[in-house]
Amino acid sequence: MKQVYETICKSEIWRTSALIVLFDEHGGFYDHEPAPGGATPPGDEPRYTDWGNSLHSREFAWDQYGLRVPALVISPLVPAGAVDDRLYDHTSIIATVAKRFSLGRLTNRDANALTFDDLFSLPEVRQTRRNLPDVIGPRNFA
Repeated sequence: MKQVYETICKSEIWRTSALIVLFDEHGGFYDHEPAPGGATPPGDEPRYTDWGNSLHSREFAWDQYGLRVPALVISPLVPAGAVDDRLYDHTSIIATVAKRFSLGRLTNRDANALTFDDLFSLPEVRQTRRNLPDVIGPRNFA
C-alpha cells in the first residue's frame, strides 16, 4: 500500500485523485457495534438461494449489512485526520464514481448508497506526504 500511495501522490493526477482502500472482510475481530439493518436490496432478481450447502439454508435477499469493515479515503482534497462515522457500504465506491462521471446506477443498492462526495471538502489541494515511513514487518524486527 505504501508503494501504491507514493506512486500516485508523486504523479500528475494526484491533485484530482483519491486512493480508496476498502477491506473485504472485518478480519475476524469482534465488533462492539451490531450490524445495522435496512440495507437496500440490489433489486436484480432472481434472489440468490442457498442450494443446501450450509446448515442455514434459506433464501438470501441482500437486505442486511454485515460487520463493519475498515476503509480509508486518501486524497489531498480530504481534510487531514478526518474521521467520518456515516454508514457507507462497498457500493459507495460505485455510487461515487457513477455520480462523478454521470454513469447512472447499476442496481438499487448503489443508487441508494452514500457517496464519498462530502469527504472531498477542501476548497484547495492540501500538502500531503510524498514519502511514508518504512513499513515494520517480520523482516524489520531485530
